[in-house]
Amino acid sequence: MSRIKRVILELRVPMYNGLGSSVSNPAVGIAHRKLVYNDRIIIRILKEDVNGNRLFPYDYEMDCKEALKYPTMLLKDGCTPVHVVPISRLTQILTKKPKSPLKKAKRPFKDIVNEAQIIAEAMDRRDEN
Repeated sequence: MSRIKRVILELRVPMYNGLGSSVSNPAVGIAHRKLVYNDRIIIRILKEDVNGNRLFPYDYEMDCKEALKYPTMLLKDGCTPVHVVPISRLTQILTKKPKSPLKKAKRPFKDIVNEAQIIAEAMDRRDEN
């Protein structure tokens, strides 16, 4: 009995135009070479909004045999065929809760404001002398 391998793909952005995808129905393009029979593919879409939150916070999973049934198109390079799979057809899998963008900040905003006030007061004192 062979072991089922999982392939993990991290995509920067989904497709919003091409082969039935649109803004209301985004899709992902999966390279044909990544779809090996008897494998499952896990797709992570990394696109973030201005606050740093992922627009698609879940990871998605699909059987590679099923992904091969979707239509193909060539990327701009003209030699990479991709299967265009609507995100609505992928199975959501639970992942860890996305980190808050506030935890990414090296220093709290309050500290930065306090530092700016200290600098402004020091400059005022210098101007008075």
